[in-house]
Amino acid sequence: MPSQIIKVLHVIPSVSLVHGGPTHALNTIERALTNNGIDVTTLTTDDDGPQCRLALSAQPDRTNNARRVYFRKQSDFYKVALGVIPWLWRNVHTFDAIHIHGLFSFTSIVAGYIARIRGIPYVVRPLGTLADYGQKTHRPTLKKLSLAVLEGPILSSAYAVHFTSENERTEAEAIVANLSGIVIPLGIEMTDPDPSTSKKPERPVAATDAAIHLLFLSRIHPKKNIEGLLHAIAAIVAEGSHLRLDIAGEGSPDYVHKLQKLAATLGLQERIFWLGHVDGPQKAATFATADIYLLPSFSENFGIAAAEAMAAGKACILGSGVAIGADAARCGAALLVEPEPEHIAAALRRLLHNKKARLAMGTAANSHARRMFSTDLMAHRMAALYDKMAASNRAVRP
Repeated sequence: MPSQIIKVLHVIPSVSLVHGGPTHALNTIERALTNNGIDVTTLTTDDDGPQCRLALSAQPDRTNNARRVYFRKQSDFYKVALGVIPWLWRNVHTFDAIHIHGLFSFTSIVAGYIARIRGIPYVVRPLGTLADYGQKTHRPTLKKLSLAVLEGPILSSAYAVHFTSENERTEAEAIVANLSGIVIPLGIEMTDPDPSTSKKPERPVAATDAAIHLLFLSRIHPKKNIEGLLHAIAAIVAEGSHLRLDIAGEGSPDYVHKLQKLAATLGLQERIFWLGHVDGPQKAATFATADIYLLPSFSENFGIAAAEAMAAGKACILGSGVAIGADAARCGAALLVEPEPEHIAAALRRLLHNKKARLAMGTAANSHARRMFSTDLMAHRMAALYDKMAASNRAVRP
């Protein structure tokens, strides 16, 4: 715990639910830090996805016991919000430390440069933007140029670069040299792994109601490899296995429609239920009804939903690109698979008809999650980092 109350400014391009993990993590961070005595302000934009804005009341407002300040975005590209510039210039010196979430965004770049100029220590959490997958699949040429010209100086001058897994740090250090990296895993708010204590969500009655329940719960995005999952399930169904898949999450309507068409083509429309976004008690209930959780992603710099599934005591099948998957597999908390459908199907065969193995894996998963992903542990590690940053800040101030 810090020796005195520390004021920390968090800067993130968006807190919209459409962005999934980063928003969920920020909410948890705000709650955990304020519960542990940190004075938190979050600066963000009104972004709510492409060409959409959050409907905001009077601000600044209080969310998760933190003060939130929103600025109107002028463009979706880089989520430009010019109003952050004068606000940061006037106010950045009132904070002991700045925690910047994300790269390749206007707010992150502006916060980094103003903190540099004003001499305020800052830490950068890349949000997986320095992962090999992200660098190669989304505007790779622009990212390479931007990293050299804009983000590079911010990273090199940071007090620390916050990674949420060793895998994320390893991939980032292969792209950017001499990073002052620190690994602080994200915390998750634990759910009760006992299905009898959770209300089950209502679903359509179908012939598959008695089947083994599979669950995909995450943002619906191409990097999640849902296509591979659907092909794997089609192969298993062709062998006569009795199962159903719940897909919980939101994504681009066009992409969701594309996946639904694929499911129909594969003959899975009667076995798949599209639940949309779930949160709070509904999320806990969705986990409670699942027998196996699957996240076969090509890349995840952490994998919040996977950590939540482990905390809920679920047997997990995770893609080799899920950063927390390797540690989980080593302690028997998950099966780690390559992204091809045949590998996903092979892992499913190991668990589908072996309830004892599923239960044992779920017990190991719950223990692993409680040991590794405690919100108090995350908050204490962040508080220790902020304490050092604040001390360095006070040492250089006149």
